[in-house]
Amino acid sequence: MLANRHLRNRCLLSARPAFSTLLLGVTTGCMTVQPVLAPGPFISGKHPGVVYVLDKDSSLLAIVQPRLQGDSVVGLLPGYSEPVGVALPEVRQVLARQPDHTRSTLLAVGVASVAGLIAYAVLHAKGSSAVCSNPEPPYTTCTN
Repeated sequence: MLANRHLRNRCLLSARPAFSTLLLGVTTGCMTVQPVLAPGPFISGKHPGVVYVLDKDSSLLAIVQPRLQGDSVVGLLPGYSEPVGVALPEVRQVLARQPDHTRSTLLAVGVASVAGLIAYAVLHAKGSSAVCSNPEPPYTTCTN
């Protein structure tokens, strides 16, 4: 019984780093492109790698390495080295990759549920309690 408990504790301890890594990946990995509520503070504070600008003509423009310059969002077009800029008054919407809290929560709950079920199964696993008088084949006179 003591060996079984030791094995169980060892299994749970070895699962902790994997679970921590998975949880870190889950919380940082659930990101979606969403509208930015305040483009100026977002761009200067978060320094996103790319933003998508929807102008008043409904043209969507991807801007890499965006930064604010006066009242404009400036950066590079993907694949080009020429700078591009769009005045914020001409922008209808700015989108950027941001954490999706709903997806992160649902995924974390799902992972925690699976981890709980696995832990429950490990903690409540029952091994064979058969006692055999002859440990060599043929296994005769075994009792429970």
